[in-house]
Amino acid sequence: MSIQINGSLLKASVLLFTSLFIFNAQAGVVDSTLALTTTDPDISSGYITSNYVGNSTSGEFSANGWALQLTTVIPSSINIVSGSFELTANIQESAGTADGVLSIGGTIASLGFTSNTLITGTLLQVGGPYMALNFLFNVTGGDAATLYGGIGSTIGVIMNFTGYNGGFNAAFASQGDTASSDTFAVEVASPNSLSIFLIGFIALGLRKKLLG
Repeated sequence: MSIQINGSLLKASVLLFTSLFIFNAQAGVVDSTLALTTTDPDISSGYITSNYVGNSTSGEFSANGWALQLTTVIPSSINIVSGSFELTANIQESAGTADGVLSIGGTIASLGFTSNTLITGTLLQVGGPYMALNFLFNVTGGDAATLYGGIGSTIGVIMNFTGYNGGFNAAFASQGDTASSDTFAVEVASPNSLSIFLIGFIALGLRKKLLG
């Protein structure tokens, strides 16, 4: 028995696989248009020394400093004890890809954050059109992970005064430990709901064809 799939079902199938491909392709990319806006909760870090060693083909960005305060949605600013901020990213500018990690340490006894690891993540996107360097990370752990939506959620980092000027075409660095950063929650639309809808739509159409 042969089954003919009409044009609508074929288009839906293409849309489904395209959406899944785009979602998967978001991980580890250099995006010069990435421009985020800070929200709460927000970990403010400062006294950061940062530098990018590389050229228009590839290079490595690193940043090290101090995590200072956590601002929650109340809002309330809480000092971080023995805070640390570490970010590294391997940039493949010519290929448009990147990988890296984020680790913010410190303790906040009033919130029960005592492991000395507040939040960790792996790099999803990096870039920015202007002087602010923007990052998206996938949360992998840390005491504060639940504040940001839990493991697997997306967080943003905006760094200022790093020496970045819209691209990774040449080496750059902060002027001493003058760079600063905000690490905050980000709501990213997931294609999962769309994909589930399309799968159901296609299945329903195929069922009608079989029964018809």
